[in-house]
Amino acid sequence: MPWVVDPVVRASSGGRLSGLGRRDYLDLAGPSVWLTPNAVEAAWLLGVGTLEVGGEAGRAAELLEALGFEGVVVKGGHLRGRAVVDVLAWQGRARAFRSTRLRRGPEQRGTGCRFASALATELGRGTTPERAVVKARGVVRRALRRPRLGRGS
Repeated sequence: MPWVVDPVVRASSGGRLSGLGRRDYLDLAGPSVWLTPNAVEAAWLLGVGTLEVGGEAGRAAELLEALGFEGVVVKGGHLRGRAVVDVLAWQGRARAFRSTRLRRGPEQRGTGCRFASALATELGRGTTPERAVVKARGVVRRALRRPRLGRGS
């Protein structure tokens, strides 16, 4: 059964959420273990400054997969541009998933965690990784389009 590690190191507001270091996360690599860092977290895991564009995110995903993870999805919401580019590295190759960036209000947090949970659900159902990424991205996009009615909605 696959399991998904979402290395949430900092909150959207910038506060530190975890006392774990890079090595702690990287030591989790193994068969059936998926990693879903955003571009900032992927750069941190690799010990590099920043990732600026989708191509760098793709290379980061490949490098992280090569460390022994079953698969890696580098989420591109933190990258600049009109499009959001998420990159799946699986079985030694990378595939980019692009979509138009949606406006995100300040109250809409946790999109990365939502993505990781949806990906875990789909992989657990036996969905192919490519299709699981598409479905997980859809869950996030629907959440971003949904109006917020108030706290806890």
